[in-house]
Amino acid sequence: MKRVIISVLILSVCLIVHTAISQEAISVNAVGYVKVVSKAGSLSIIATPCNPAGTGTNQSAFTLDELIGTNMTANWSDAAADEIYVWTGSKYEAAFLNDNGWGDTNVNWKWCYMDGGWPAPCANTSIYDVAVGQGFWIRNRNTDKTLYLVGEVPAAATNTTQIGGLLMLANPYPVAKNLNDLISTNDGAYANWSDAAADEIYTWNGAGYDPYFLNDNGWGDTNVNWKWSYMDGGWPAPATNLIQPAQGFWYNSRAGSFTWDEPKPYSYP
Repeated sequence: MKRVIISVLILSVCLIVHTAISQEAISVNAVGYVKVVSKAGSLSIIATPCNPAGTGTNQSAFTLDELIGTNMTANWSDAAADEIYVWTGSKYEAAFLNDNGWGDTNVNWKWCYMDGGWPAPCANTSIYDVAVGQGFWIRNRNTDKTLYLVGEVPAAATNTTQIGGLLMLANPYPVAKNLNDLISTNDGAYANWSDAAADEIYTWNGAGYDPYFLNDNGWGDTNVNWKWSYMDGGWPAPATNLIQPAQGFWYNSRAGSFTWDEPKPYSYP
């Protein structure tokens, strides 16, 4: 399976589309984007690090039509069109980009789900809405596509996410972060010397999962104590990879629920 390529326009070179007061002062509503290159035949976990325009410090969500639009390949059949899978916490909800084969303007060139054998607009239900901090699958069945996920740079001082069970998450701010700076025991995550007992994160490499677990000090190795680690030949090794903007991942909370309060990592606005 081919790997998705994510190139990121980070905050420091964020595209400012609202009127600047001067060269030094900008509007509080700055819009940025990340570019996601989806290869034909690929399956990838992506995310948006931005809010819908005009939301300011309020957390909001995009519909799939707002976030992705018609930039993927559409078909009247959900088995032939490009698809998105949203995880609800217990199951997937599938959406496909519909063309005009049904002859219904309510569903033509919109993201839809199959409802009793007929397509229905995803925008009619919040199940398919996507917010910052939320990962989702995108399945490219057809040709290479470049997506520009555009939105307002989050201005909230803290993004709060309730974590419990198995969830698809993402960094809620448009910066790259290593796992130890993103989620730790200070947030309520559970560490253990065993990867079978600790909280885990799974990143998708384009062909399979790379698993990481939050290690405690049971190994007596300061390189991995209280850090995200992976098992390498039967021994834990420290995770050094970065979670990029627009990259989603799985989080498996094994010791109950907790509140993940992620602080804004930049001074803007």
